[in-house]
Amino acid sequence: MNQTEFQRTLEDLQKEAESRGGQIDMEAIRARFSREPLSEEHLGLICEYLLSRKILVSGYEKKKEKPQEKQALLPEDDKFLRRYREEISQIRPIKSPERKELFRRAAAGDTGAAEQLARAYQPFVADLAEEMYVPQVPAADLVQEGNLHLMLALRELTEKEADPHRWLLARIREGMQALVRQQEDQSLQDRKMVKRVDELKENISALKEKLGRRVYLDELAEYMKISEDEVEAVLKLAGEEVPEEE
Repeated sequence: MNQTEFQRTLEDLQKEAESRGGQIDMEAIRARFSREPLSEEHLGLICEYLLSRKILVSGYEKKKEKPQEKQALLPEDDKFLRRYREEISQIRPIKSPERKELFRRAAAGDTGAAEQLARAYQPFVADLAEEMYVPQVPAADLVQEGNLHLMLALRELTEKEADPHRWLLARIREGMQALVRQQEDQSLQDRKMVKRVDELKENISALKEKLGRRVYLDELAEYMKISEDEVEAVLKLAGEEVPEEE
């Protein structure tokens, strides 16, 4: 598969994910690239790309290069989780035999059983939110995302799941992972833009000093070896303007 075919296949995969409500599974990815089976490394890169495009990849777990230290909760997030756990503390835990029966009924379309499971799994959502917490994402957002994917997963539950408990926790985790990845990607873009703005300001100062006067858009673009449109775009973000020639 050449580069053009690869890009076309990747675009088709994104469209398929969008038609499924912004999610895709590993089997569908492998099926799209079945002509030339993917290595695990290549498959992982594709999954990472899809996650960066805000697409949930069911069944994908990023391999950790090294153990990550658990992030300490910010005071407001610690307070939220404590309050949330207090609110759900009255929920009766369900034991394995009852849980198995509820999963069976929910898979068969029993909405009452699905609602019972949704309530019973809220403490798991709180635990996962604390486990996956990063300061960039409020704990409230993680809990909200976890509960959303809990409900979505229960709607998609089928009798083919051999271990529905583990499957459900994985789906909740995947939803939270997608949110964290999305926020981390946005933070990275923000840092890049801040760096770009700082570089622009430094170049304006350097060029002013070199010329001994105000600088103009075309001069700054030539000095930085970028287009005038790019200079204008960054200047707008910086809240600055290059004065026009009088």
